[in-house]
Amino acid sequence: MGRSLALALILAVWAGLASAQVPTVAIFNDSLGVDCNLSQTSPGVFKAYVVLTSTTVGVTGVQFAAPKPSCLTGSYLVDLTRFPVTIGNSQTGISIGFGGCLSGRIHVLTILYLTDATTPACCAYPVLPDPVEGIVGYTDCSFELFAGEGWVSTINGDASCPCDQSLPPTVPSSPSPADHEFNCYQNTDLSWASTDPEGFPLTYDVYFGTGPNPPLVSHDKLGNTYQPGLLALATTYYWRIVARNVHGKTTEGPTWSFTTQADMSSRLVVSRLIHYCGLVTTDTVAVDLAVENNAWPISAAGVDIGYDPALLTFLSGEKGGLTAGWSTFGVEDRGTKIRVGGYDPTAIPAGSNGAFARLFFLMDCCAEDSTVTVALCPENQTDDFIVLWPQCGEVKCEKYTHDGDVTGDGAVTPRDALCAFEGYMSFPDPPALGCDHPGWDVRGDVNCSASVTPGDALCIFNHWLNGSCAFCGGSAAPGLAASSGSTTVVFEDARVDGGHLSVVLGADGPGIIGAFGLDIAYPTERLEFLDAVWRMPSDKFERIEARVRPAGELRLGGYAEDAVDASVSGLVELRFRISSSSEGGAIVARGFTDDLAGSEEAKLELDAITGGSPAVADYALHQNVPNPFNPSTEIRFETPSAGAVSLAVYDVEGRLIKRLADGPMPRGVHHVEWNGDDERGADVSSGVYFYVMRAGERTLTRKMVYLK
Repeated sequence: MGRSLALALILAVWAGLASAQVPTVAIFNDSLGVDCNLSQTSPGVFKAYVVLTSTTVGVTGVQFAAPKPSCLTGSYLVDLTRFPVTIGNSQTGISIGFGGCLSGRIHVLTILYLTDATTPACCAYPVLPDPVEGIVGYTDCSFELFAGEGWVSTINGDASCPCDQSLPPTVPSSPSPADHEFNCYQNTDLSWASTDPEGFPLTYDVYFGTGPNPPLVSHDKLGNTYQPGLLALATTYYWRIVARNVHGKTTEGPTWSFTTQADMSSRLVVSRLIHYCGLVTTDTVAVDLAVENNAWPISAAGVDIGYDPALLTFLSGEKGGLTAGWSTFGVEDRGTKIRVGGYDPTAIPAGSNGAFARLFFLMDCCAEDSTVTVALCPENQTDDFIVLWPQCGEVKCEKYTHDGDVTGDGAVTPRDALCAFEGYMSFPDPPALGCDHPGWDVRGDVNCSASVTPGDALCIFNHWLNGSCAFCGGSAAPGLAASSGSTTVVFEDARVDGGHLSVVLGADGPGIIGAFGLDIAYPTERLEFLDAVWRMPSDKFERIEARVRPAGELRLGGYAEDAVDASVSGLVELRFRISSSSEGGAIVARGFTDDLAGSEEAKLELDAITGGSPAVADYALHQNVPNPFNPSTEIRFETPSAGAVSLAVYDVEGRLIKRLADGPMPRGVHHVEWNGDDERGADVSSGVYFYVMRAGERTLTRKMVYLK
């Protein structure tokens, strides 16, 4: 069995990944493989370090011979290695297994000699092929044997016999612009890629010109970019890179070429936009007159923009970003054309991109029965605009349907529900989260209510989920909410704690919430909004949010696939910081939608909040919390004025069970607790009970359930 085969069998217990490039083996003065000029100037122990260099291919073993050169006086002592598998020795042929797949510079062996005199200058010390296989070999990460290269080092080298084992740079590649690229800008910069296999820094020679053999324009340049300056239009340029490392080794790259843009790539462009009849009533459209990649500076320019006055009404014009600093600029309506122009000593630089002017038109898309497109074309260009290629723009008046495709991607998905909800929370501003697609408000209004609400989001979600909600105009009426009756929003509680105010909004009536929305207004001169704490189980909602809109206004909304009961828990607690002791102002709840639609505006006067209770407008008896209950429950009631109040519990036969309140009470909100006992303190049995409030001329009754 040959030694290479034995080595391969031993190494087969280790796995690795292969790469097909040629490693080198050489002898160095150090274990890092930096200096291949060895020094032996006095008798004693002489060390020769064998280093394998494999920068891009993984290796698992190596085999070679490195016998003592005849010019080295002395005798061989021993081989030292840190690797687990060694067969043979350096003098007659050695195989070394690494125990893994390695790459880079690998110190594989140290050869020790005992010398008795100084070695003469320029003593060559080569790495030779292994005598068995006849090659300087290595095994890759798949344990296949390949031929590498053995290099020659020097002992006591001088200027007449220098030693340089460094690798040249890689061939320059990845040109930008790409080879043979067309329509490049006049201010194009050049870039490329090249590396040194051993990590040394590189410099570059740059050859650049209009012929196939470009001249040298930059020598020993640092960095892999070059700026040739402003280039001619419609011209082919050639360039080549030579990479050089610190040892002076060079690698020349191929000759690349690119062609600059033709004149028509420098353009005067009118923008294209889509307008539509949406829920936000705006008929004003803004059109940009833009400069793209101008070949020369622009210091004076004029143009007419043709349009159809039967479909567009011109309103006004203003400077664009490129002309913001121009001293002379004008826009004039000339019937069927808008004349735009100006001049300034400070020119718009060549290669600029941006708006020269912005024009505003009136277009009533709601008056159109179908899609209408109006062209706007540059005409009669003057001065520095003459060299720009004109490109017409257009305003398209599009018609959209209530199809639930808020994102306009051709399918109804949960993201459309998200975008509809985002549209409600931001309305009348366009929605964020990438939802501002043309027609979002019309397409999101799937119940044709002329507004986008959380109920629309719920319907879109259910439409995607199981088809249970149809859009308006379909074969079935949309089912947007889960309410079983009219739910009224009320201020249930208001408490002042130090410099903070907490306000609780509750739901009287059925209180079944599948989708809801409302607005809260508050005086910013007295209050600063902090946060909202949901009384409803927020984890049951697909989306639920309280968002500050303009200062002094909150929008609350949410939707849930499975409706929740808010009659017991309440809706939300709003927390404010009291920023001023001034008087007046109120917190107002309004703009109710979906399952809160129909609720009247609720108002809480700030000056009436005393002793932790808000002012109330009428007698009210609220549902006990919790219900059903065990062992106790809280009953809340309200009195608009001071006076006698009676609150008592009765069984289903009308028998008195327990008096909870009986006597004079101040104006405000009151809370009492019942522990499920009777007048004697004995526990009552499980069942249905009624609690009755009598105050003034009012009698109010509610039902509760006691469970044991």
